[in-house]
Amino acid sequence: MHRRETVLPLGRGTSAIYPFDRFSDLAKKTLTHAQEEAEQSGHQYIGTEHLLLGILREPDGLGAKVLSGLGIAVDDVRAQVNAVLGQMSPPLNVVQIIPTSAVKRAIELAFEQAQKMRSDAVGTEHLLLGLLREGASIAPHVLADMGVDEAKVRAEIERLREGGVVEARKDAVRIERIFEIQGRVLVHDPEPPYRLWEGRITGHEEGLFTIEIAGHPAGEKYLVDPARMHPIPPLAARTCEFCQAS
Repeated sequence: MHRRETVLPLGRGTSAIYPFDRFSDLAKKTLTHAQEEAEQSGHQYIGTEHLLLGILREPDGLGAKVLSGLGIAVDDVRAQVNAVLGQMSPPLNVVQIIPTSAVKRAIELAFEQAQKMRSDAVGTEHLLLGLLREGASIAPHVLADMGVDEAKVRAEIERLREGGVVEARKDAVRIERIFEIQGRVLVHDPEPPYRLWEGRITGHEEGLFTIEIAGHPAGEKYLVDPARMHPIPPLAARTCEFCQAS
């Protein structure tokens, strides 16, 4: 059986109908999963049901996390889709899979949602919202039958995003307590053999520290990720990946 190609550029496709360089890496993977779902189901098109399954198959994406938080699992959705469409054998010698007009519309709506939410990239959560806002095809009806609507999805997106912000703030406070301005630290080089240098913290901005290290060949002042730093005396040398690799 020949490998089928889609007119959407799902990682290796043909002409770009949309600016897919604006998609996040996870969203691009989701589209690839959607194509795989269509192929495995023996369908000659990519429908919204395949896109929904693609979202669920990318567990690191916010879309899948939102659906999981709402009690939606990929196997349950696949069972619902199969009940609606049935399972067909893959046809032979089909070289192209065509996305439905509903998928194209859902993608357009995903771009709109990303813009309205002031996101730099179209993420899996925007694809999910696009599906729901499209409203007339299989995926939104499956979600509605499972008790999922746009309001619940938006609320779950906000809850998960707020949780991420809180954790990031906790991490920032923890790091700032360990590494104080003007404090002395040990810093690993970013390349093997990850040599340690003693330096002094002179600033902190957006999660990075400005370190002054006298005599360092790369310069006496540069920005350092705290993952490459130890306070003096060291607290976590045993679990430090740079110490273990050196």
